[in-house]
Amino acid sequence: VGSSHFQLKGSPPSSVEARTAGVHGINLMTTTAGAVHHAGNDMKLLETTALEHTLLPPGPIVVAACDLDKTLFPPHGPNHVEQLKKNIGAMFEFEATGGFVFPVTGNNLIQAQQKFMEPGDKTRMLRDVGINPGIFTNGALVLGPDGQELEKHALGGLHLSGPEGEGPDFITGLLDFIDDASHASLVQDVGVCFLLPNDVAGYEAAYSNVEDYAQTVHDVTAKPLSRTDIIELKGEILMLCLLFPAVNIVNGMASREEYEQTILPRQVRLVEAME
Repeated sequence: VGSSHFQLKGSPPSSVEARTAGVHGINLMTTTAGAVHHAGNDMKLLETTALEHTLLPPGPIVVAACDLDKTLFPPHGPNHVEQLKKNIGAMFEFEATGGFVFPVTGNNLIQAQQKFMEPGDKTRMLRDVGINPGIFTNGALVLGPDGQELEKHALGGLHLSGPEGEGPDFITGLLDFIDDASHASLVQDVGVCFLLPNDVAGYEAAYSNVEDYAQTVHDVTAKPLSRTDIIELKGEILMLCLLFPAVNIVNGMASREEYEQTILPRQVRLVEAME
């Protein structure tokens, strides 16, 4: 979504990320402490091996975990279509030799699928992401071979805690925050967008920028949901984006100066109030 970002990280299982491009979003996502721990162990083993042997012993590459946006799905330009088809063709060739290849992305299934459609013919899939392995919504949804669901971590499964003990679930707590009249200036013109496995939705009482984000950034259609609808679907909500107004484009890029002067301070104030 952009070439630069800042992160405000708390203790697992949540992190907050605000990206600086087009419509700015603060993404609240679930992570798995165990996965982070294991990744750290793997890195330590790799470093030890590299130090001991200088070079890793040669061998076949059997697993390829690939970023999606601007990697498997190449940047738009004169060679975009050609490179996209070559990338997808290489995935099938890799699998044909016994390899295991999958995208790793913040997209949900419907967003990711748009990146694997025939350019100019949105009815034809070049690859069906729903029946193939992949890591989606920053790890909140993991599919295995044949699209088997291996893991799903919904934000509605998280509960807030306070001095008096356990509070509401994360989604209900967020809606309470947005609906609180004392926060009106903080959330003015800020859209609340939810990513479900196969849907992009927004809170109808805070729908600013949601349609633009869904259509312009991901070429999908969002739908507004009431508070009641959102709470009923909380077990399916994998990621949340708070969408701030877009900044002007300068030389093909979102204006960093405008972002740092106008959007970033608002994002910091909002995160501080939520915490």
